[in-house]
Amino acid sequence: MNITQSTWQNEAALSGVMLLEYTSDADGRKDWALANPARRGKTWVFCPHGHGSNGDQLFLRADVREQWLMYWESLGLGVLTPNIRNNAWMCPEAVADLHELI
Repeated sequence: MNITQSTWQNEAALSGVMLLEYTSDADGRKDWALANPARRGKTWVFCPHGHGSNGDQLFLRADVREQWLMYWESLGLGVLTPNIRNNAWMCPEAVADLHELI
């Protein structure tokens, strides 16, 4: 998997959030994830989105952002929120991508 990294450009974006774009080795499909790097240590939280949402849900929904993201950030934890093909229902290709991304 070849991952390109850039700063996420969004009105609600927190400082330092990275957009990770990649092409699946499993089937060539393009997808993305957001990563808020750990501020202390090396511990990360993996946060998949819910049905009907995308990988940016944790950053864009104020209720979720204020409840969880801010808490994890206060602990210095990194956060990874993959898009996982929107609503792929974890097809085998999406599982392979997720495994490789983590």
